[in-house]
Amino acid sequence: MEQKTELLLPIGRFSRLSGLSVKALRHYDAIALLPAARVDEDTGYRLYSPDQLRAAGAIARLRAVDVPLEECKEILADPGSAERRLAEHRTRL
Repeated sequence: MEQKTELLLPIGRFSRLSGLSVKALRHYDAIALLPAARVDEDTGYRLYSPDQLRAAGAIARLRAVDVPLEECKEILADPGSAERRLAEHRTRL
């Protein structure tokens, strides 16, 4: 199901709302950690859904405690594993 464009946020606005830099969002899109909800075929502009703000917040919190990006991806894919993975991360530190 395709989302309506008017419900999507341009990358700059999503950046301000999420606290993640535009550069980070582009990188997270490239590595499929936080893929844009839609990329305009003509301009290449990335658009994000407001629903993605929760995932963006989780990524920001995980990165604040130096969780590697690949682990962030795994935690987002399986939120039930977050507590165990964070405990393992603390042990490694």
